[in-house]
Amino acid sequence: MMAAVLNWFKNVQNDESEIGENAVTSLVPVHFEVKDNIAFKQFGVFVELVEESECSANILTCLLGKVLETQMIDDIRIVGNILTDIARISVDAANQLCKCGIVCAIKNFLTLSDSRLSTATSTLIELLFQLLSSVHLMESADEESWLVIANQSVYKLLAQLTDNSNPICRRETVQLLNLVSLIMHKATVVLGFLTEASMALLLNSQLHKTIDAHITQAAAQGSKVSECGLGICEGRDLCYFLVFYLLFLRCAMTHMQACIHPQVIPSHESSQKNAGEKMKNFYDYISDLLHKSYTQVENLSRILYYGHTLLKILASSCLLEIFYWFAEGKSMLHGSEISGRYQFSSTEIQSVIMVLQGSVFDSNILVQRNTVYCLFWLISNSCLSACEQKAVLGSSWYRFIVEELLLFLSTQDPSFGFLNSNAVYIVVALLRVSPLDWMRSVFNSVSLTTIILNLSPQRITSGLVLLFKEFLHAGYLESNHIKKLHELFQSARKYFYRNACDVPMANHNFMEDRHSYCSAMCTRNTESLCLQSHVSIINFALSWCLDPSTNLRQCTSRDPEPSNFPELIAIIDEFLQESSCS
Repeated sequence: MMAAVLNWFKNVQNDESEIGENAVTSLVPVHFEVKDNIAFKQFGVFVELVEESECSANILTCLLGKVLETQMIDDIRIVGNILTDIARISVDAANQLCKCGIVCAIKNFLTLSDSRLSTATSTLIELLFQLLSSVHLMESADEESWLVIANQSVYKLLAQLTDNSNPICRRETVQLLNLVSLIMHKATVVLGFLTEASMALLLNSQLHKTIDAHITQAAAQGSKVSECGLGICEGRDLCYFLVFYLLFLRCAMTHMQACIHPQVIPSHESSQKNAGEKMKNFYDYISDLLHKSYTQVENLSRILYYGHTLLKILASSCLLEIFYWFAEGKSMLHGSEISGRYQFSSTEIQSVIMVLQGSVFDSNILVQRNTVYCLFWLISNSCLSACEQKAVLGSSWYRFIVEELLLFLSTQDPSFGFLNSNAVYIVVALLRVSPLDWMRSVFNSVSLTTIILNLSPQRITSGLVLLFKEFLHAGYLESNHIKKLHELFQSARKYFYRNACDVPMANHNFMEDRHSYCSAMCTRNTESLCLQSHVSIINFALSWCLDPSTNLRQCTSRDPEPSNFPELIAIIDEFLQESSCS
């Protein structure tokens, strides 16, 4: 049986180019679309068999195990490529393969393989990436195998990153880096998933130091960073290093919260005897790592200033995570001060602020969003020293933004621009910090009345409701403003409930995250190209963003500013309740 399947795989592989061109790679778990070509029809039927039958998945798993035992590189490559296509095409098939132990079979091979089998290793790493991308069922994950794979991947990755004679952009090196990045991403967005494997990655200090060194080295080039396009190795390398660093920061913060609230992320340890002491040591280590992330702020700001669009997006995303920890770390640590925090000099913080303020007007909407959110967390940060606070707030630029926002909100234009909608958060942060005399002169009674009258239920966002909440707390709103806002927000609630079917909610399928922001690295002629690991990991990383209105990471793969229906309704209800009591 397995010999027949292998021969069939070889025949399909000969027709692989046609399959690659014609395959409709779905982003949701649907059946494979069958075309006229005979090999393509057979391939589609085979995918359906794996989806529906555990027996078929077992046969494929055993076949892979057999060819791995023989160490025939060509056979490993053929079987691995076909399985990769199956995992990329069908979520259900990927789950079936994982349930049948395919990850364990690959783990055993990677543990014993040598450099002679680098081609086979590269094929298997791509297969692991696609399996992990697709798997969304906790019971499908082999936690112990993924822990071993994580450790083996780091060992091989460090050997290649520290080898000066080896080009970093070599395929296997990039695949290893992206695989460990994906492990951290999965542990962040699916609580309790790959906990031990992601902890092992976070605890590997040599890996962090190596990535930090590469980012620092790239940023030190200054204006030459603009020459690091995606068409050359240096540009691609920096891109993947930033993706790793971004996912590392998110994963570290997720585990930090798990240390404080152990019930949030269940442990997969077989023995809980020393769990308490282990978690305490892990907590101290991760806390120290996050404190040290401030040293990368200046490097990331250089990349944000000089880099091309994709590097700007990734650098600003990293800065957002750092400034979020900068502002919220104290509350995560039960209100205790962050010991050993890096103190910015006035010159350093002013340079960073100027870069962020300039990037608010970037042509890319993701850079706009990220830099506005960075400014939000910086301005509203209660842990700033007097010197830092003076540098952050001592700029007339904020009045310019506030007046621009007022002008826009006072118009009859029904379209609500992305830049303007996010500028709301800068005003919210300014209102929270300290009373600013010029703010009351801008948002006077007449201005607020004009804004309220020009708003419609369709234009209401979480940021706008949050803005009016801050106006309420600061005493800007009069009784007639509150009455009109009640009518507006009640209409908005009815509107959003009536149109709830058009709003991304809990039914969002994670597979749609895989093809989001890849225009910088691929053409959309065939989605299958976008689902290759080197592009897919970028989409995963950029598909989530911290939302200042909820302090939660929101999936943003469908729209740069999604309508988060439950959160929006909750904020509206809070305003209605607080304003009724005032």
